[in-house]
Amino acid sequence: AVTPEYYNDKGTYTRDNQGFSNNHYTNDTMRNNPIKAKVARDKEDIYFMAECEEALKGDGDSSFMNLYIDSDRLHKTGWEGFDYVIAGNKVYSLASDGTRSEIGNAEYKIIDKTIVYKISRATINLTGMLDFEFKWTDNVTTTDILDFYVDGCVAPMGRFNYRYSETP
Repeated sequence: AVTPEYYNDKGTYTRDNQGFSNNHYTNDTMRNNPIKAKVARDKEDIYFMAECEEALKGDGDSSFMNLYIDSDRLHKTGWEGFDYVIAGNKVYSLASDGTRSEIGNAEYKIIDKTIVYKISRATINLTGMLDFEFKWTDNVTTTDILDFYVDGCVAPMGRFNYRYSETP
């Protein structure tokens, strides 16, 4: 019953194409495709849910179902605007070059094709009225934002973000 729901394209596709001349391009990093996301909150914590098309694969891998958060909605802070990334049970702050610094812990639970993260509001600087952006990624291992178009799966696609706001 939690709203709003955020949707992403269904279906996976192969990245196996002939390029110019004798160049052939293959990328088989697509793994978990998030098709629906939700956000819930209470006074202490924020909960993020992603539902994928199929049962989740890759738990324990550092690139497994990462959640990027732009807590201040300012592109000039963090990495490409993202201030934090949650990976497994770790919360990291992001420097402008994409390097991660561990700052806290998160809890997560996987049930078949759904993952839920629970993060303290204070850890990711989201106190008071909420107005932030977020993005789910899976199996993206680079610090080049343009790789969100070519590696793994991301929701929403490319450089787009979902926005959650309690502001009127």
